[in-house]
Amino acid sequence: MATWAVTIAEYDILGRVKRSSVPTEVTYGNVNDPDTKSAAGDDLTRGFLWTYQKYDWMGRVVRKINTDGADSPTANDSDVFITYEGCGCAGGLVTTVEGELVPRTDTSGNARRKQKIYQDILGRTTKMFHAAGKIRSFSHEQMNSAAQNLGSSSFTAYVEKHCVPAAYRSGLQ
Repeated sequence: MATWAVTIAEYDILGRVKRSSVPTEVTYGNVNDPDTKSAAGDDLTRGFLWTYQKYDWMGRVVRKINTDGADSPTANDSDVFITYEGCGCAGGLVTTVEGELVPRTDTSGNARRKQKIYQDILGRTTKMFHAAGKIRSFSHEQMNSAAQNLGSSSFTAYVEKHCVPAAYRSGLQ
């Protein structure tokens, strides 16, 4: 009997991925009926492994539950948590990602590694703080609504030059 590798995704009522399986080797009792699949081969004993995603009211992922975690209200050691600050419109957005619980090397116990991602009001990543405290900055070529190249100045410099009235610019320098 032939086997296939499949990935299954289940969606919530809003069309967001609720859970998805990792690739799993399956066999079909009836190849014309996808509901007759069952795990086979190396995956026969473990079956399907699932990852879950939870969303906030804006449809953004706030929690990822890995295959070794349980879909429950309590946190698993392998969960990834994502928080958002700002609306992304007036002043940009700061996204904080807290990774899996890992052993600490500087003291006893476990901790989650944090990463902060800063985006400007156009949704472009401008800066990143990694778990080790390292900073990575990004520069972007500025484009106006007609997609004309405005130069290589920073977004802040562009806003100050083109969006802030000249009478107020002297206080920014």
